[in-house]
Amino acid sequence: LGDLPIPEALMRSYLRLFLQDAHDFLYNDDRRRAIAGVLRDRLDTSSGPYVIVGHSLGSLVALEVLSALPSDHLGVALLVSIGSPLSIRAIRRRMATLMQRPPDARIRVPAVVREWRNFYDPRDIVTAGSGFAQHVEQTETLPPFLEVPVLNTERDEDAHSATGYLRHPAIRTAVRSRLDVARFQPVADFVIAADVVRDYE
Repeated sequence: LGDLPIPEALMRSYLRLFLQDAHDFLYNDDRRRAIAGVLRDRLDTSSGPYVIVGHSLGSLVALEVLSALPSDHLGVALLVSIGSPLSIRAIRRRMATLMQRPPDARIRVPAVVREWRNFYDPRDIVTAGSGFAQHVEQTETLPPFLEVPVLNTERDEDAHSATGYLRHPAIRTAVRSRLDVARFQPVADFVIAADVVRDYE
């Protein structure tokens, strides 16, 4: 479903009606700069390497911001995307255009990312029920990309739920494996950072 050649005008109308934040990020330059600026500022004012989790639109924000960072940046130990719409052809093409690449160019793992893992639930409508590994540029010289289908722990209510994804053992393990937990004050078994887009809602 995600690879269907959906006309961009139709996709844009759908996003405007049902996913306003995604529409604004993809088609409103001022809004996109503001949203991306939140993540960019946080990367500039804290020490790395980082573990970044991008849910839904957050995965698009992370891809754009990280792709623009210089290769000598402190770097991202792990990028995790969950419930990402990059599986949808029209969105991949729009992102490529925004990043000044050919519309059908393969997704490139940002140079500052050491590893990228994508998780999706086959019942997640935002991912069109699929991943996008087949559209990622993968060579021996590029950072590894790994994709894993999972069952969102809240899929009976909402297969796109961010908390449902983050409660999944495979995702928790992936994130924990790259975190220096000694640096954090224990607050809960697992602390979820809110999507940066909420700052603008």
